[in-house]
Amino acid sequence: MENAGKIAQTCFFVSDIGLQGRGVYFSVYPPVKVIGFDLWPIHQWPEPSFKSEVLRLNYDDDGANESRQDKVNAVIIVKARNAITKEVADRPGAICISDTDYCHKRANYMIKDAIAKIVQLV
Repeated sequence: MENAGKIAQTCFFVSDIGLQGRGVYFSVYPPVKVIGFDLWPIHQWPEPSFKSEVLRLNYDDDGANESRQDKVNAVIIVKARNAITKEVADRPGAICISDTDYCHKRANYMIKDAIAKIVQLV
């Protein structure tokens, strides 16, 4: 939750190492059951396996790394235009928004204005 608050204040950090290239990475799947949204491939919060499965989906084997354990304690809901989102290969439900598509230039931080809500899961 502390990291989510920092993101809300300073924006999302643009990653240079993602599968889709430079950008900010998101999941299109909500962490909880939403009526009419049956695409969620794994258990939903607060089921005990939710955290480990989300970490595995996002980080592969590195999801078990201790440094990743606080990465699924909050959800930041972002609203973005479909035209600027790109699906990430081999990561069902993952999308990337590149800095050049969103800011029309290289940027280190972005998307603060698209944050709709922050929800704590734990």
